[in-house]
Amino acid sequence: MIGTCPAESCDTQSPGEHGGNLDINELGIGSTIYLPVSIPGAHLAIGDCHAVQGDGETAVCAMEVSAAVTVRVSVLKDAKELPTPFIETKDHIYTTYGDRSLDVASVNAARKMHQYLIKNH
Repeated sequence: MIGTCPAESCDTQSPGEHGGNLDINELGIGSTIYLPVSIPGAHLAIGDCHAVQGDGETAVCAMEVSAAVTVRVSVLKDAKELPTPFIETKDHIYTTYGDRSLDVASVNAARKMHQYLIKNH
């Protein structure tokens, strides 16, 4: 789980533009995640580390572990518009979308990537 506080309250298990319970394997060493700042101070939260899991915890389980996490936080005031949460690794970029329906989530994540490519490339 990694996220900022959204403008409207939600529980930490709800993924959304703010981040949340993302459970994405690519969020690890050397990755960068871009999240919005919707309230003063952002209220960044990080937790729920896993030793192993399926992407999106599709089997509704993962091996929970305690972990020490080192992060670098920067505020990008003049950044290009990014479809948050937006993830970069050494070789790839990713858009995400949270929904109870896998069909809805995959279509909307693809739409976010499409819009990102149109605006930035």
